[in-house]
Order: sequence, then C-alpha cells, then structure tokens
Amino acid sequence: INTATITSNKYSINQTKKIIYVEPSTDISTFENNLSQSNAILYNNNKVTSGLVKTGMTTNNYLIIVKGDVTSDGYVKMNDVMKISEYIVEEKGLNDTEKHAADVTSDNNIKMNDVMKISEYIVEGGNL
Repeated sequence: INTATITSNKYSINQTKKIIYVEPSTDISTFENNLSQSNAILYNNNKVTSGLVKTGMTTNNYLIIVKGDVTSDGYVKMNDVMKISEYIVEEKGLNDTEKHAADVTSDNNIKMNDVMKISEYIVEGGNL
C-alpha cells in the first residue's frame, strides 16, 4: 500500500480525507501529468491507462472526485443534474462518493445551489 502524499498545482486535494478533486472531461494523461506522483489509476480495481478520469477512481489510496460527475462517466451532463435533484427531493440515491461529486459549492451540503452551479456549467462552460 502506497501512503505517499500526492500534491498538485492544478487540482484541489483534501489531504485529511485523501480526496483529489478534478474538473470534468479531464483525460488520464493530463491528470497524471499534474500530480506530484501517481501509481496506477484504478476503477473497480482495474488499471486504467486512457480515457477520462471518472468519479470513484483511485490512485495511491486517494479517491478521485470529478466535480459534478455523480454518474461516474467523467462528464457533467443533465443526467448528473437529475440524479442530484432526485437526491435533494427524496434524500436518497447518492452514495458517499457521489455526494462528494455533487457538492460543487464545497459547503458540505447538497442543495439547489449545487444544481444551479452544475446547470450553469453545462450551459456556459467554464470551471466547477
């Protein structure tokens, strides 16, 4: 088990919770090139070498969260908005990893302001 600390000038990293926050549509090579170190990137215990970074991947015992990507496809689309909206109304349907991805306002709550920020990102682009 690798316990080395990962740092990045590009990505926000919560060292206490060992979570790396990544913008949507980030490819694996760009991600790896912007970390101080990276061993294998894993998704469901399988090594990933290409494609997009997805919520739920791991590297060096760090959980990777793609902001807004609750469906774990690497993108932020209307299906993410719908899943978060359903969670807000029914207070069920998101696991802990998905909750980290849904909280794009970083206030430790999943509310309509998260849905609005994600919707704005979908329409206008920019960063989450």
